Formats: sequence, structure tokens, C-alpha cells
Amino acid sequence: MKKFLFAGCGSIGRRHIRNLKSLVPCEILAYRVRQDPLGEFEKEFAVQTFEDLDRALDQKPDAVFVTNPTSLHIAVALKAAGRGIPLFIEKPLSDTLDGVDSFIRVCEEKKLPVLLGYKMRFHPAIRAIKGLLDSGRIGKILSLRAEYGGYLPDWHPWEDYRRMYSAQKSLGGGVILDAAIHELDYIYWLAGPVREVKALSGKVSDLEIETEDTVEILLGFESGAIGSVYASYAHRPDYRACRITASEGSLVWDTRLNRIEVYAADSKSWEHLSLPVSWDANEMFVEELRHFLDCLEGRQAPCHSLSDARHVLALALKAKAAGIAPAKEGRFEHA
Repeated sequence: MKKFLFAGCGSIGRRHIRNLKSLVPCEILAYRVRQDPLGEFEKEFAVQTFEDLDRALDQKPDAVFVTNPTSLHIAVALKAAGRGIPLFIEKPLSDTLDGVDSFIRVCEEKKLPVLLGYKMRFHPAIRAIKGLLDSGRIGKILSLRAEYGGYLPDWHPWEDYRRMYSAQKSLGGGVILDAAIHELDYIYWLAGPVREVKALSGKVSDLEIETEDTVEILLGFESGAIGSVYASYAHRPDYRACRITASEGSLVWDTRLNRIEVYAADSKSWEHLSLPVSWDANEMFVEELRHFLDCLEGRQAPCHSLSDARHVLALALKAKAAGIAPAKEGRFEHA
């Protein structure tokens, strides 16, 4: 029976535990700093808890799931990697580049399978778009835009959003590292490395949080393509969208339409690619775990490298550093 250690049992940790239990017989261990009880969840899933990370690692888990707040990722991941334990790390790697290169070096030396929790790589629409682009049907990407909008208080209605890590600077929260990072990852997957980043961001809503709630990011890709990412904690209703202009056509995907619309320049016609009607968002997380289990067994290599994950984190951090929209009255002065 597999043994998995979870560093963090918040909402995402509990989702992964439920999904793992549905996929394979496994024993669940948990390293927890917070003292609030897990209640019925702990009993239902027979979670054995530890307050000391070294004692938890002494149990020799088959993999460690790093599902604690972003600012705490590297400390846990580096210690587990040092013991040669494979890792699943929730996105992103960290809220800073400090320690990231040392962590990657250890993982490469020990040849550890490491997967980041970039769920959008397992979304049927993004996978279909990737396949369509790889086929060359609409040529090379010239420009693309990825959008995400959600309303933070609705994410976890059972808890006070002001106490969520998303709302706290010290824990690595904010819409860029928390939400836009998914869009940054999948457009990097679609369009390749980025050479230039510009951004504007800020807390522009009335949400009671310390972090930025809205961002617009402009990207220049090494291929010459231009891209942009929009993300917001203050958008209702939730949605995601992607628009691509290519040399031989274009495509549009919007969660409200539940389909991909593809325009082919040669035939001057639109094609509608339908997506599963009954699809549930949890299926992304299940597919992600199936992939990770295959990686543990050596049947597949992780769908992205740690250098990919570092590149995406660096993009997000550049956007975070570049973009602060001051909430002040005043006029723009022409040069």
C-alpha cells in the first residue's frame, strides 16, 4: 500500500486526499503546523498527523504533497528532496526565487519525479487547444490572451475569505501567484518561453485583503508572439477564456460557451469543437494525480520540468514587481 505525506490539509490538500483515496489504496500522513482540528475528515480518511516534519519524513512516505501556503513550499520541499522523496507541489514553486535553484539542483541530482499542481494542463479545452496548435492547422501563434475571473469570497463559502492565504501577503497570496499563475503556465506551454514582461496590478475592489485583486500582464515571447493575461479576485461570475490569433487562422475558447471555435483561413470557415457537457472541474485534479502516480511508477515523465516551473514563477514575480496601480486621484500628464 502506498504511503503519502501531506504538508498542509487545507481545501486543496483535502481534495487531493479524497481523490487519491478514490484512485489507489493508500495510507495518509499529515504534517500540520496549524492546531485546528480536522474533525470528521481525519476519521473518515484515517489521517495520521505529525507536528514535526522530520518525524513525519521518518515514516518513509512514497511521496510528499506540498499543499501548505505558497511561502512555505520550498522549506518543506527541500527537506523532502534531501531525503530522496518524490514530490507533488501545489502551484507555484514559491513566492520568491530564494532557494528555488538549490531545490532544483537537489531534485536533478537525485533524479526525483516532481510535479507542480498546474491543473489547467489537464483541462480538456486546453489539451484540445494544445493538440490543435501542435497539428499546425492554424499555423504559428502571433498573439494570444488568457483570462480568469472569480470572486474570492465565493471560493470557500464555509470560511472567512479574509483569513485565506489568498488574502495575506506573508503567505504568498494575491491574484498573480494564486490565479494568474495558471494562465501563465498554460500559455507558456502553448507559446513557449517569454523574454519580456510588463504589468499593472492592484487592489482595485472593496475586498478586505492585503494583496492585489486584479492584474493585467503583457508578455513578449521569444518566438516573437505577443500575449496578455487578465485575472481578478473580484469578477462575477467565474469564467475562463483564451483567444489566439495565428498565421493561418484563429481560435476562441470561453467556459460560458463550453466549446472551442476555430477559424481556418484557407477554407474561410468556422469549426466548433464541443467539450464534454457533463465534465466536472474535479476531473482535472483526478487526471493530474493519475499522471503523478504514473510518474512515481516510471511509466511517464512529469508533463513539465522544474526549469519550466521556475520560468513560470519568474514571470509571475516580474509581473508582481512591475505592476502596482496606485489608487489615487489625479490626471495623466502627457510627456
